Amino acid sequence: MFKHHQLFLKLLLLFCISAFSTLARADTFSVSPTTGYINDTVFNFNVSITNGVPAGYYIGMSLNGSGSARLPGSGKNWSYSTKSSNTGTFNVKYHLHKDDGTKVGDLSWSGSFSVSAPPPAPTVSSVSPTSATAGIKTTFTVYGSNLPSTIALNLDGSSDCSMQNVSSTSASVSCTPYAGNRRFYVADVPNGLPMSGSTSLYVNVSPVPTAVPTAVPTVTPTAIPTLAPTVQPTATPAAANI
Repeated sequence: MFKHHQLFLKLLLLFCISAFSTLARADTFSVSPTTGYINDTVFNFNVSITNGVPAGYYIGMSLNGSGSARLPGSGKNWSYSTKSSNTGTFNVKYHLHKDDGTKVGDLSWSGSFSVSAPPPAPTVSSVSPTSATAGIKTTFTVYGSNLPSTIALNLDGSSDCSMQNVSSTSASVSCTPYAGNRRFYVADVPNGLPMSGSTSLYVNVSPVPTAVPTAVPTVTPTAIPTLAPTVQPTATPAAANI
C-alpha cells in the first residue's frame, strides 16, 4: 500500500512538472497599457498558452510579489481587466496553480505597469483681442493652464480658421470673422465639449465701415464784367462867316 502511495505521488509530481513545462512554451504574456491613471485607465492582463493549460489547473497573477488573483479563462487563453485604485509601479508575475489554490510554480515572464494621478484639468481664462472687424483676418489667442496639444478653437460665424501656436498656457487661431457679438469656442479636441472657463468668451465683431464719398466742391464761375462802349463825341461844325 505504501509503495502504491509513493507511486501515486511520483506520478502526480511528474504531471505537475509536465503541466508547468507546458507553460514554458507560452505564446504571449502581457500587460497593457504599461502606464495609466488611477481609477481611470483599464489595464489588461493576458496569457496565451500554445498547448493550453491542463484541466485542474489555472493561471494566477501576483503584483509586487504578493497575492495571487485567478485569471478568468481556460485552455489556451487567460485574461483579466481592471482599473487600479492605487498609484505606483507594479511588477506583474504569472503562476501556474492547481484548482485547490496550490501554486505549482512561477512562469519565466515578468512585466510591470505604472499608475499615476491624472493631470489637472485644462482651464481657459481669457481671449484676446475681444474686438475685431468683419471681413478682416484676425489672430485670436486664448490663455489658460494645462492646455492640451489637441485643443480646438473657433469663433462663431467665422470662416477660413486655422490653428497657429499651441502651448500649455496659450493657443492661437486665425479667422475671418463676420459682424456681431460672437461666441469664442474652446474645446480639448475638435467637436469636443466646451473647456472649463470658455463659456463666457465673446468677441465683438464690427461691420466694415461704410465709405463716405468725398464731396466735390462746387466752382462758381467768376462773372466777367461787360465793357461799356466808348462813345466818341460828334464834332460840331464851325459856323460860316457870312
